[in-house]
Amino acid sequence: MDNETHIETTDNNQMLDYILRHYWDLISFRDKEYIYSSDFVDKLKHYVGLLQSTSDENADKSLNLMFTKAICHGEIFCQLIRLLDKMYNDRDSLFYNEKRGVYVLNKACNSGAVSEDMKSESHDKLKWLLLNQTGEMAENFVFCNTNEEVECLYRIRAEYLLLYFYVPYTTDIQETNKFLLHNPILSLWESEERLKILAIYPEKDDVDNWIAFAESERKFIHGYDREGLILKNKLYDIRNLPCLYLLDRNKRVILRNCKMLDIKNFFEKNIAELS
Repeated sequence: MDNETHIETTDNNQMLDYILRHYWDLISFRDKEYIYSSDFVDKLKHYVGLLQSTSDENADKSLNLMFTKAICHGEIFCQLIRLLDKMYNDRDSLFYNEKRGVYVLNKACNSGAVSEDMKSESHDKLKWLLLNQTGEMAENFVFCNTNEEVECLYRIRAEYLLLYFYVPYTTDIQETNKFLLHNPILSLWESEERLKILAIYPEKDDVDNWIAFAESERKFIHGYDREGLILKNKLYDIRNLPCLYLLDRNKRVILRNCKMLDIKNFFEKNIAELS
């Protein structure tokens, strides 16, 4: 990076930092009508978009400033929590970011401005989000293959292991199946035997349909949870199926509860490893 580019980057960072520190200066957090308006939601979306361009440390500082302004007005504080929870923790949101989602839910759990019902709801969501965090060892589990033989997650040897939780023959899995079976980037990694896909049916009520699906899609390693322990013991956050987790060779979580685009981008970025 030459000096001119470094100066420009530094100036841009300083400008963004200034904007984030003063973004809410002229907004009254006493004005309930405005806080519940579409104009405020748009302003909050713009703000959250800006947070995506800064460091986690600066984002936390800016969010703290915003929450401090709203903390004396309980209803408005709760509305901020609701809006940010949806933006950060809804997998279909443009701003989906579980790390920030955890931050927002922690705010709700530790604030005196939040009702006990909202605290309880936030605490329940938080428990799910804290399962199998990025960088942690993924929870081990056993599963049965189509021959009713018991296998184990940790015994599967692969540089990368893509965990695919699903229910067979539902409309929701069609797009995911198409991606996993036909994406050229994934196929390249699989052809080099650097990537394996473990497709798990986490239930036990429709084994015949599962066997039919498993026998028709032989590209995956297939298994089902005969004892239903993944769901019963809440080993993974799989409230919304299909669901994808990417693990490394040591079974540490690289991507958690992620989108197909996240998987695609990861392997495209690391394509040089194949050369």
